[in-house]
Amino acid sequence: MKNFLYKTNLLYWIGKILIVGIFLYFGFESIIDPSGYANLVPDFMTSIISADILVMIHGAVELTCGLLILFGLGRIAPYIILSLSFLGVLVSVSGTTLIRDFAIFGGLLLLTHIYIKKDTTENK
Repeated sequence: MKNFLYKTNLLYWIGKILIVGIFLYFGFESIIDPSGYANLVPDFMTSIISADILVMIHGAVELTCGLLILFGLGRIAPYIILSLSFLGVLVSVSGTTLIRDFAIFGGLLLLTHIYIKKDTTENK
């Protein structure tokens, strides 16, 4: 069984689909209904740009990077972009939302680590 999981990378694909699914869902929802997340935008950002526009931009980044990761395009760039953009999310939330977002961020970091490890072993 262990050999089967290793050869097919089943756990990697399950994790990839789950994490990418989260980013695709929230990215799509942020673009369609930005007002639902506009209250999470810090006040100092709303003096620069409208909260709704900022949420839509963030949603487009999540959607684009999620699709790039899903289809194996962009190499490491979408992982880095999502990690950096998600750090901004972690700063602006609190309570149980923060706990959930830490779990998502941890999954993203784990997926990034696996990608880097796979990429370096394939290029040897």
